[in-house]
Amino acid sequence: MEDSDEWEFYFSILAMRGENGKVPRDALTFVGGLHENEPKPGYYLYIKKWEGDDAKGSMVIPVAIWRHNGELTALLGHTTIDPVEVWTNVVWRPISHEDYAMRLHLSDFEGDDNDT
Repeated sequence: MEDSDEWEFYFSILAMRGENGKVPRDALTFVGGLHENEPKPGYYLYIKKWEGDDAKGSMVIPVAIWRHNGELTALLGHTTIDPVEVWTNVVWRPISHEDYAMRLHLSDFEGDDNDT
């Protein structure tokens, strides 16, 4: 059974977002701090920077972290990953469940080369 207190961190930082959608770095001290290897359930954005010498820009990917059968799991877009892999990137960008669902749905159409 999922512990509802586990989601308290997510709802707290969601309420602390600034106008740019990010959580100010000092805000995490008010919710117990950031622990690199302790991801928390919630909905977030992952910023993937393009790689290479000439690369400029980035891609934004929705992330969901939740407890399943007693273990934390995560989806990066549609790919299952270890939540620790993305935690320190995503903790600064919490989003609502509705925003997560919309972004995930829109990502279903990215790269669709069908011209019909």
